[in-house]
Amino acid sequence: MKNYRKVANDYFKAVEEQKFKGIMSLFDENCVLYFADTGVVRGKQEYIKLNHNLSNEESSFQFRANKLHYRFERFKYTQQRNRLVVEGVEYGENLDGFPIKDNKFCSVFEFDEQTQLITRMYVYTDPKFGIN
Repeated sequence: MKNYRKVANDYFKAVEEQKFKGIMSLFDENCVLYFADTGVVRGKQEYIKLNHNLSNEESSFQFRANKLHYRFERFKYTQQRNRLVVEGVEYGENLDGFPIKDNKFCSVFEFDEQTQLITRMYVYTDPKFGIN
């Protein structure tokens, strides 16, 4: 069984470092993504548009993080074939300067077995990061 933890951790590290190209390099062209606040996004080009909207200060989305960090030591992994589930905690700051403290999330990844690119990622978390 292939170990997809490295690819998933590379994704989380690229998010922490705000490396957009690094994030996008991990996804298949026909990827499918889900975020609680935005719904399903199909294809890499739509994901690029979504990322642009999320980083825009005028965004209507409530998911707007300035800095996100992960407690990698607290990650729990469950893998079955080409599917990896990562449960974890994130913290940081939203674009309005409010702190994000110990926000729990669960990300479900599916990978292309040949390329090891992410073909599906569903993220389950509080889209407001626990901020009321």
